Amino acid sequence: MKTQNTKGIFLLMGMIITIFLAASCSSEIATETESFVDKRIAEAGSAQPQVMALNALPANQNRLLAEIRRHTARFHEIEKALAEGYVMGSDCVYEEGLGAMGYHFVRPDLIGGDFDHRYPEALIYEAQEDGEMNLVAVEYIIVAAAWDAVNTEPPFLGNREFDFVEAKLPGEGLPFDNYQLHVWVWRNNPLGMYFPFNPKVSCEFEYEYII
Repeated sequence: MKTQNTKGIFLLMGMIITIFLAASCSSEIATETESFVDKRIAEAGSAQPQVMALNALPANQNRLLAEIRRHTARFHEIEKALAEGYVMGSDCVYEEGLGAMGYHFVRPDLIGGDFDHRYPEALIYEAQEDGEMNLVAVEYIIVAAAWDAVNTEPPFLGNREFDFVEAKLPGEGLPFDNYQLHVWVWRNNPLGMYFPFNPKVSCEFEYEYII
């Protein structure tokens, strides 16, 4: 896994930065990570299973995707995403031979034991030569332990099962097991609507993010 500027920075590190801003060493980060996951599990303990029970017919899946587009169309203006609490979570992520994901902008408060397809945990952008950012996809992220505490099956977006991703080392990805799903609702992906990388997305240009 590579990024344009920083090797090893993968998905959603903005969330980790936000959660662990007060931590000053690796042991403190590990403690905060455990607390975060424990909190999400506790919150999920009193919740009802959230598996989406949509019919598997393609027409129903297309309606679901259309609804995602309606609810995220305003985020074509990245300023609106920032105003609603999304923060930069990664440099432009790409994989040689597969293409790019792009820049991830994350809302940490949405990440928990379930998901709402209208409010994705992450928005994915491609930087343009003129400095603009184009919205290309959304991503859903669920804390696996919290989901599994109240569900016997993995999460689905309509008829599409989420990908399971194991915890990564600091600097390589999320430090807890998670379910995630990329959905290319704003850029055609020759490798498939839900494949993580898109050969039509590039990391050629950089985005200067000022906090």
